Amino acid sequence: MSETKELVDFKKISLTVDLSEHSKDKYQLVYASQLYGTFFAVGAKFNVLNDQLKSMELAIINYKGNYNLGLLPQTKDTWNCDNKIDANLCLHLKANGGLHGHKPNQSIVVECNTDISSLKKMIVGRSLLPIYEDVPTNYEEHLHQPLFDSEFYERDGIAIRKRERLDNSLGPQTIGKCQNSFVYFVH
Repeated sequence: MSETKELVDFKKISLTVDLSEHSKDKYQLVYASQLYGTFFAVGAKFNVLNDQLKSMELAIINYKGNYNLGLLPQTKDTWNCDNKIDANLCLHLKANGGLHGHKPNQSIVVECNTDISSLKKMIVGRSLLPIYEDVPTNYEEHLHQPLFDSEFYERDGIAIRKRERLDNSLGPQTIGKCQNSFVYFVH
């Protein structure tokens, strides 16, 4: 296993979302990434009433790639804003599962109930679930699945090994790793 290093002087790209009244009907970009060779983005429509962020409606769009990535229901329970300044949200994702697309009822509503007067930023992270719920512990069995899970395994012919995922190797609370986006609020 090789050592993983995080670039210290790397420019972190941030996003800005508008919580004002004139943006209430817009989906604003809060996250973009690539998994399984599919580029996707997540937008949020913010429901603000009387200086309270009541909720946000999340929708995912898959742009290019063979897999559709979807938002899983457990995303609803991940909003956290303990210090009233910084918020955290974790997108639970799965290939060929969850909600995605433009049809009605293909979004997830996250209840927030947070005062926005001092809310400055939100860190949006992700948690990717394997394609198969019952991931075989015997790697040979995985070679016989109908679809190879290239985000969690590597293979070369009949050789297979578990893949070291960079978003897991830097620790669960590391800021700035590839799985996070930094969203700044304007209100």
